[in-house]
Amino acid sequence: MLLTGCSEKAHMTTWYYNVKQSEWVPHVILNADQTYTTDFFYAAFRNEDITEDVLINGAVFVYFIDEDGRDNLLPYEKYLLGGYGPYQEMLEYQIENGVITFILKSTDFQIDQTVDNLGTLKFKVVVLSSY
Repeated sequence: MLLTGCSEKAHMTTWYYNVKQSEWVPHVILNADQTYTTDFFYAAFRNEDITEDVLINGAVFVYFIDEDGRDNLLPYEKYLLGGYGPYQEMLEYQIENGVITFILKSTDFQIDQTVDNLGTLKFKVVVLSSY
């Protein structure tokens, strides 16, 4: 990334989130046959540093911190091995004024297996704003 012509100073804040299995909320949809399916999970948290000004003039970077302590920029795809064989999870996020929402999708339709093996997921959120 190349930044040129910056005359303002930037302010950076970093937040860490440890999202436990119990904090993920299922997003449920009604199917045509009147049955329900969970298509993804989400966990929303207040974040006072994500302001309207940041949404317009700043930046928010979100990372998944893996088991080895490495930061992985979102969106990020995890490859896992479970009781039914290998499967994939996609980690994404959404931001709005004062809120960060982490999203967990199973990319190969194994969403029930995803919930069973979830555990705690760690995220780092970096908010850049002007003074």
